[in-house]
Amino acid sequence: MSQYPARVLSVAFVPHPPVLVPELGGGPLTELSRVRQACAAAVSRLLATGPDVVWVVGDGPLERWYGAGDVGSLASFGRAVTVQMAGPAGPDGAVLPLSLTVGAWLLDQAGYAGERLALSVPGTAQDRQLRELAAEFVGRGALLVVGDGSAVRNAEAPGPALHAAVRFDDDVAAALAAGDAAVLSTLDPLLGLQLQAQGVGPWRLAGHCLRDVRVSADLLYYGAPFGVAYCVATWLPV
Repeated sequence: MSQYPARVLSVAFVPHPPVLVPELGGGPLTELSRVRQACAAAVSRLLATGPDVVWVVGDGPLERWYGAGDVGSLASFGRAVTVQMAGPAGPDGAVLPLSLTVGAWLLDQAGYAGERLALSVPGTAQDRQLRELAAEFVGRGALLVVGDGSAVRNAEAPGPALHAAVRFDDDVAAALAAGDAAVLSTLDPLLGLQLQAQGVGPWRLAGHCLRDVRVSADLLYYGAPFGVAYCVATWLPV
């Protein structure tokens, strides 16, 4: 039986629509409530494994680590909701991209006060780059992987509808449900770019972190309430 790597205790996969934050609106939509509840459950399971550190991994234009003093804001979406990494914010603190901001907010909502680090990963990152990044996760930690699926599924989507979108999202959801890290690690970054899927880089990195590792996988949610695919899942050690 394969051993779960000592450096990763658990993994949670969540999306990052700003409307996860109640202050940003979204109303009492049943589908939106389901996404919020699934995200809260996934993060709760993640933290229940007692990690020494939580690594938040999300989409961003560049590969960059974030730590103490770095901050994120949702002010551009209409509310002054802010989050920050552990430690006091300094005058030169870097600004978190949206994915990491939402991930940090979810940790705050779960009451997590422990150590956290964040990493932004571009969707077009090379496999060698991702393998090298995967080796940097050292210690007994948990991985919070933040990313959206395609944004071109239908007329409600931000982008023009493309037939390949649903198949792509279905494949990602199936891999998350099966705990199939190999599928995640081999997602096509160019197809992801075409489909405006902002989870491809983080998902591929998670796949490289957990190749050939057995996990107990649970897909808590898969849907596209706004024409953008959202998946929520947990991978726990076996």
